[in-house]
Amino acid sequence: MLFAAETIIMDGTFSTCPSTFDQVYTIHAIKHDQSFPCVFGLLPNRLKSTYYFMFNELKSIAIQMQMNFTPKSIMSDFEPGLLAVVTTDFVTATHTSCYFHFIQAIHRAIQRVGLSKSYNNNVKQYCRKLIALPLLSEAIIENTYDELIATMPINLKNVLNDLIEYNIFKSNGL
Repeated sequence: MLFAAETIIMDGTFSTCPSTFDQVYTIHAIKHDQSFPCVFGLLPNRLKSTYYFMFNELKSIAIQMQMNFTPKSIMSDFEPGLLAVVTTDFVTATHTSCYFHFIQAIHRAIQRVGLSKSYNNNVKQYCRKLIALPLLSEAIIENTYDELIATMPINLKNVLNDLIEYNIFKSNGL
């Protein structure tokens, strides 16, 4: 089922993972608008080399079954090691993220640039608008993003600059 799927969804979980591993990684195939878990991997880390090894093993299994592992669409989180492998190993696939991971990445970026300490109403308002962008019609997202940046007060723009330029917007086509 996995190798025939046009769309796959991937994610790792850490809270339910045995202590000798870093994560339980799952890959789901989408068929008839249903998600079917196909792979459960116990991964030792989140390195590019580990994801590369996992996908090479899956591709080898597909070849043994006289199939190809070439999904057209891949949905995952923003894990840097994973993104690097997905973009090189699945060059014809479209990579997207889910809204949950988009929001999670925004909140992590807010913490990373130190905005959580100065998360006042003005900062909160602009962050909420950034988070809401994927909920808009695709036809107006880019213009709305440009308008949001253009109307942002300069002092706030300086504070939010790292967040605004953070790769989660670029990887989502914003």
